[in-house]
This record gives sequence, structure tokens and C-alpha cells, in this order.
Amino acid sequence: MKFLGLTTLLALPLAMAAPAAELVAGNVFICTQSGWGGECRNLFVGAATGDWRTQCQRLPETYVRNIGSAGPDAGALCRLFDNDHSDCTGSGLAILSKPGSDNLGAAGQQAVYISCVTCTNCT
Repeated sequence: MKFLGLTTLLALPLAMAAPAAELVAGNVFICTQSGWGGECRNLFVGAATGDWRTQCQRLPETYVRNIGSAGPDAGALCRLFDNDHSDCTGSGLAILSKPGSDNLGAAGQQAVYISCVTCTNCT
């Protein structure tokens, strides 16, 4: 009986689940309508450390001036920029952190560019 108990204990670490893969900050879920409706997709923007310009990119054409809701994964802060700020400098139209915004309003109707940075204090 002691042998069976020891065998069970030794096998326990083998039966435990492997750790989950680490999330990489920089995925943003975007939709054309508020309330997470319309055409939606995950967009990989990436997340630089400290410089918004590093990950600056133009939104996919479907979402140019047409974002109703958007939210990044945990660990990133993202900003939306208009056409006049194609280098992703300035204060931006909106700053997003998880869970994001389900109604971007005017900011989503002006957004042409997006950029994300790593956020060490975001959950």
C-alpha cells in the first residue's frame, strides 16, 4: 500500500498541466461598430518599450476612420492617431488599455494609425 502511495506522489508532477504560454502585448481587438459589433478582428501591432513611433502602423483599410470599439491585450497601452500624425507622435485621439473601449465615438471616426507600448502597471 505504501508503494502505491509513493508511486502516485511521484507521478503527480507528470499529470500537472504545463504552464500557459506567456501573452505577448501588442494584440488589439478592433471592431467597426460600438459594442464590439460589425466587422471585428485581432490586429497585431506589437508593443515597444517607451517609444510610440517604434510600432506605428496604418490601420487596415476596413478600419481607417471606422473603429467603433477596440481593446488591447493586457500589458499594452495603445493610442489611435489621425492622418496628421502618421508618425504616431502627439497625444493621440484615444488611449486604450485592457479591456478597451466599447464606444470610441469621434476618435474612432478619425483614427488612421495605431501604436502600442508595453505597460508595466497594466493588468
